Amino acid sequence: MVQASESTSARPGYRERHRAARRREFLDIARRVLSEEGEQALTMQRLTDEVGSSAGGIYVYFASRDALIEDLQCEAFTLLLESYERGRVDLDAYLADQDLEPAELAAVGLLANCAFWIDSEVTLPVEITICRHLIAQGTVARSGGEERLLAPAFGLLDEGRRRLDAATAAGVIGTGDNAARALMLIASATGVLLVSSLASLDASLFDGRRLATALTTDVLLGWSAPPDLLDRAREVLDGFRATASVAPFVPAT
Repeated sequence: MVQASESTSARPGYRERHRAARRREFLDIARRVLSEEGEQALTMQRLTDEVGSSAGGIYVYFASRDALIEDLQCEAFTLLLESYERGRVDLDAYLADQDLEPAELAAVGLLANCAFWIDSEVTLPVEITICRHLIAQGTVARSGGEERLLAPAFGLLDEGRRRLDAATAAGVIGTGDNAARALMLIASATGVLLVSSLASLDASLFDGRRLATALTTDVLLGWSAPPDLLDRAREVLDGFRATASVAPFVPAT
């Protein structure tokens, strides 16, 4: 009797794990299709065929294609935000051991904010692709739970704004709308990185990482950042990036 009771009580746990694993399988395939082939290739039938599920089986996990895309978007921005926060904590710990003036600390944080969007294309390429797709095409899923996307997306924007606010307060850059500036840096960095797809034509010319770094530096100079201060800050940041990352990998679960 005890064995039967234990077996019965264990079943829901098994079913929940199986359901979670199946849902994860659908999401992983959807992530790959969306990042490699684009949104048009992402159909419910395509996912059902690749998973080997029965017709309509995917609807057990996602009520609609919009609901699936919304989950992908939410997961992408949540992982990017978690990566940003982890990188910030690691950088702050590193900077605590450096003898830097307030303006230098703020300048390092400013450069780290820009570097995050460049480095995350390497550590979180699928998430950056989804982020870029959302920015470029304005495709936001409309399944009734858009607020789930807004929290991590605006969380990322706010992280950048705070670093810009700190740089403004320290006199590193001039005053301005730092929320708009944060969005500008995200859009410009992730956009310029796209030229790397043409690297086969000329690897030096179409080096997206180099161009994105140069562009963000030019933008900061345009906001009145002193060139020598940015140079010193970049040396410090490069020292950190030699052994750690401003955009550490965070696995999708």
